[in-house]
Amino acid sequence: MYDQSRFFTVTAEHVRGTPTVINERQDALEAIHEEFVAEADDDEDAVVDINQSEDTPQKQVLGLEDSALLEKGRSAGNGEKFDQLWRGNTSGYDSQSEADMALCCMLAFWTGGNRVQMDRLFRQSGLIRGKWDDVHHADGSTYGEKTLERAIAVTDDFYEPTTSTVETSVGVATTDTDTASTLEGGIAEPDSIGIDRVYLEEKNDLLETRIDELEQTIADQRDQIEQLTAERQQLRPIVEQQEDDLEGTIETASEKDEGSSSLRTRMQRLWRRN
Repeated sequence: MYDQSRFFTVTAEHVRGTPTVINERQDALEAIHEEFVAEADDDEDAVVDINQSEDTPQKQVLGLEDSALLEKGRSAGNGEKFDQLWRGNTSGYDSQSEADMALCCMLAFWTGGNRVQMDRLFRQSGLIRGKWDDVHHADGSTYGEKTLERAIAVTDDFYEPTTSTVETSVGVATTDTDTASTLEGGIAEPDSIGIDRVYLEEKNDLLETRIDELEQTIADQRDQIEQLTAERQQLRPIVEQQEDDLEGTIETASEKDEGSSSLRTRMQRLWRRN
């Protein structure tokens, strides 16, 4: 099931034995999507498990919403880099694709690898561009889909917010001091070590790739220098021979000029005598 980045070619030919009309089946489609397509953690809001019995306490698991995620990302150890990428600043990266990957790795950590939330957040960042939805791969996946997939694959540590289990009986006043304190402090501050390590590993991989490219460039240039040096050595005897031939030609021409000058002088003298 798709709602973007795809198209289908449909003919007007009817397949015998199939319905001849199109019916509205939104409920059925949503049921199929929920069972077979949607990810279990698509919903970023609190997941509530409610038991209708008044004797059984109610449990809530608090999730990390987009706004809270961005705030924590900016306040982490590499928050400055996160904020830079979020604003679309690619300074320090050889290409925007590398910057895209770096931000996606950070989003993978903070979202726990939730691809839907990662995609939603990236589209709000300053790095979003038309290329994100362009099909770039033979399997039909877009540039954005592959970038998210790779970011999740290289992230081996994910942020896990502390889950606050709040037990309240139905009808109990919500002004209870202990309950209010639990709700206010239910989500713990993130340990930035994990995201820092993911970022450093991703940056290290990029630097290693860049170093390999530079080393290859140096090797190619060294080969070119050696080739030019060999060609120079081969041309040197030819150039020296040409220089010798040129000097001989100049000397011969000089001797002829001197001979012609001497003959002219003698004829002038003879002419004057006569």
